[in-house]
Amino acid sequence: MWLWRLLLLKFLLLVCLSVAAGAAATILNGLLVYVRHHLAGSSRPRADYVTKKSVLLLVSSTLAALLLLTQTREVPWEWLGTLTLLVAIAPALLTWLGPPNEHVENCQLCQIGKGSAYGHYFGYLRLMEGDHGIRTRLEKFKRENPAGFPEEELEKLYSKAIVVLAPKDGSYPEQWDELEGVGKITATLKPFKKRVGGNERSYGEFKVHEVKSSDGEHKMYVALDKVGALETLKKLRQHGPAGLSAADCRQQMKELMEELEEIVSDNDHLKGQLKVVSYDADEHIGDVILAAITEG
Repeated sequence: MWLWRLLLLKFLLLVCLSVAAGAAATILNGLLVYVRHHLAGSSRPRADYVTKKSVLLLVSSTLAALLLLTQTREVPWEWLGTLTLLVAIAPALLTWLGPPNEHVENCQLCQIGKGSAYGHYFGYLRLMEGDHGIRTRLEKFKRENPAGFPEEELEKLYSKAIVVLAPKDGSYPEQWDELEGVGKITATLKPFKKRVGGNERSYGEFKVHEVKSSDGEHKMYVALDKVGALETLKKLRQHGPAGLSAADCRQQMKELMEELEEIVSDNDHLKGQLKVVSYDADEHIGDVILAAITEG
C-alpha cells in the first residue's frame, strides 16, 4: 500500500512539474511575441499564445520534464515550488498580455497603412521634383495663364501648393464638384511624362476648381488631388478574406495619412507644397479647404 501511495505521489508531482514547465515555455513565447510586435510598431502588440508554436513548446517542455524526472530518484523541491508558482500566475499573465476573446490585429495587416503611404510616395510623389515640382508647375501655370483667367481672377489662383483631399471614410466622389463648396473644373495642369519601370507614363495632371466658402464671401481657384491608397483601404474593408474590420480600416487610414504627412515634411521637394485636408462627409468642404489655405 505504501509503495502505491509513493508512486501516486511521484506521478502527481511529475504532472505538476510538467504542466508548470509547459506554462513557463508558453509565457516566454508570449513575451517574445509581445516584444516583437511592439518593436514592429503594431498599434496593439499582444502575446500570440494560441499559435502552433505555443502548443509545440508546451508539448516539448512537458516531455522534457517527464524525461528529466524519470532519470532522478529525488524530487527537486526548490524547482518544483518555483514552477508550481508559474502555473498559478500563468493565466493572469497571459490575460494581461492579451485575452483570447479580444480582437487582435492580423500581423500581415498591422503595417498596411504606413506601407501604403510609402507606396504613394515612391510611386507618385517622389517624381514631383525639379521642373516637375508642384510649386514650380503651379507658378509657371499662373505666370503663363494658359487658361485665360481674367487678371482679377488670376490673383485668386492658389499657386503655393496643391490641396490633397483625404476623406476620413475613404470615399471619394465621382467628380470633385459633388462636394459642397467645390465648383466645376476651370483649368487643368497638363501632366508630365516619366519613364518608370521601362514604361513611359503620365503623372501630375491636376484639376483646378473654384472653391467657395459656405457664406459665399470667399473664393479661390485651387488645384486638387487625392490619395488613391485610401480607396484601396476601403476596398480591403469590403473584401472579406482580407480580414480588415471597420475599426482596423479607420486606424490604418489614420496611420496612412500621418505617415504621408511625415514623409512630405522630410522631403524638401515636397515640404509646404501639399496641403492635406481631412474631412468628414457632413462637412462643408469649401470651408475646410479655404481654412487650410489660410492657415498656411
